[in-house]
Amino acid sequence: MSQKRPSTGDCEVFEKRRKVDEIYEIESNSNDSVHLTCNGNVASEISDTVGNSVNGTSNIEVVSDVGTISVITGGDVKSTLELLRECFPCRKFQLRLPPVILKHQIFCFVDDRELVDQVLSSLTANGEIIQIGCSHLTLIVFTKDYKSHVIQHMTKLRVAEDLIGEFLLLTNVITSAGGIVDHRQILQSSKISAEDIKQLVQIGVLQMYDESSYSFGLPQVALFLRCFWFGRNCVLTMVKRSKNQQILEEDLTSRRLPKLARLGVVFHTRDIIGAEIVERINTTYGQLLRLPYPSVPT
Repeated sequence: MSQKRPSTGDCEVFEKRRKVDEIYEIESNSNDSVHLTCNGNVASEISDTVGNSVNGTSNIEVVSDVGTISVITGGDVKSTLELLRECFPCRKFQLRLPPVILKHQIFCFVDDRELVDQVLSSLTANGEIIQIGCSHLTLIVFTKDYKSHVIQHMTKLRVAEDLIGEFLLLTNVITSAGGIVDHRQILQSSKISAEDIKQLVQIGVLQMYDESSYSFGLPQVALFLRCFWFGRNCVLTMVKRSKNQQILEEDLTSRRLPKLARLGVVFHTRDIIGAEIVERINTTYGQLLRLPYPSVPT
C-alpha cells in the first residue's frame, strides 16, 4: 500500500509534542519568557523580544541538537543568534571549539535577509560578534567566545603573553577596519612584528585574505569543517533515501547521526534549510522538507 503524500496547506499547531531529551529541559515561566536548559545548564532566558520580533514573527519553536524538538526561536536576529550559540555542542568537541553559528542558519527563523545583514553588520561594528569567511561559509562567533578560545589556544601553544595581549588589541583594529586589515596597518597600529604575523597565521588566529591583507581566523576550524561536511552528507542521505526524497522535519530531527557527526542532526537540518538545499513546505502534518525536483532538460 503506497504511503499517502501530505497535501500542502496551512500549518497547524501539533497537538502532541515529542518528549524533550533528558539533557534538554524547556521550562516556560510565562507567555513572554522561556528558559532553555542544555546539558543541565540554564542556557538562555528569552524576553519579550522573542515573542515580539523585529520582522513581526512571533513563532516559537523548540528543537534540540540530538534529535528531539528543542530550539526556541523567533524573528529577532540577536535572540536567534544567542539561542543558536547556546545549542552548539561544545562538549562534544571537548571544548576545543567555541560556539559556532552558520550565517545561513538564521534564515530558518528570519525570512528578511536584508534585515539579517543589517543586524549582523551592526553587531560586528559594535564588536559583539566576529564573522569569519571559510570554505564558502560565513561563520559567526560571539566576540567574548572568540577571545576566550584564542587565549586558551595560544596559551596551550605556549605563545608569549605579550603577543597574546597584542593580538587581543589587534582584534579591535580588525573590527574597526571592517574585518580585513593589511600588513602595513598591523605593523603601524600595534607592536606586532612581521615575524609575529607569520606566527599568528601559522597558529590559525589570522588568515590570509589576499597577498597583503589578513582577516580573522578560527583555531581548530579544520575540526569543525571535517565534522560539518560529514554531518551534512549524512543528513542529505537520509532525505534522499526517504520516499519521494521528502521527509517531515519532525521525523528528520528525531533521527540519530553517527558519532563522528558531532554537530547533531538539528544543526545540520537548520543548515540545509537555511542554505536552501531543501525546500520547507507547510503542511497539515507539519513542516515538510523536500529536495527540489531536478530540472527537466529542454
